[in-house]
Amino acid sequence: MICVTNPVARHIFFEQHPYTVETRFPELRQPLGDELLEPTHIYVQEALAILSSDMAIKALIHITGDGFLNLSRVGAAVGFVIDQLPPVPPIFSLMQQLGRVRDEEMFRVFNMGVGFCMIVPAHAAERVISMVHAHGKRAYAMGYAIADQDKQIQIKQKGMVSKGKAFLKSG
Repeated sequence: MICVTNPVARHIFFEQHPYTVETRFPELRQPLGDELLEPTHIYVQEALAILSSDMAIKALIHITGDGFLNLSRVGAAVGFVIDQLPPVPPIFSLMQQLGRVRDEEMFRVFNMGVGFCMIVPAHAAERVISMVHAHGKRAYAMGYAIADQDKQIQIKQKGMVSKGKAFLKSG
């Protein structure tokens, strides 16, 4: 999920607060250190299954460092409107609360629990979600692509839009 070497996580948990890797929080299922070192799922099997199907995949995007800004790496002149965020894992909510980190920074730095995005035609979304579920993983229809030379990412639920390498409150 996230790594202790992430400077934001390290600062919040170990510098700003006196927590240790053994600290337990009620919202986490394991000690803090174990939660921070939880391995990221690699979506190879799910991606291969979908790529080998007859669906027209437009893009595959690994959401890592730079958080949701990774969506702007798609080669086409498109932006994205995210209008349905999946549930945020508790480690991110805890970090945001303890560190008083704004939404704009959280979505710029972290994947907020979204490890991989598949850009597919709207009519294929439910089939892709079913195929991912068949591999024992969760998947969500999060939004849609729009023609946009600036490649902006809009996160409607948070009232944010990307500008360069940052998210800003929209409006």
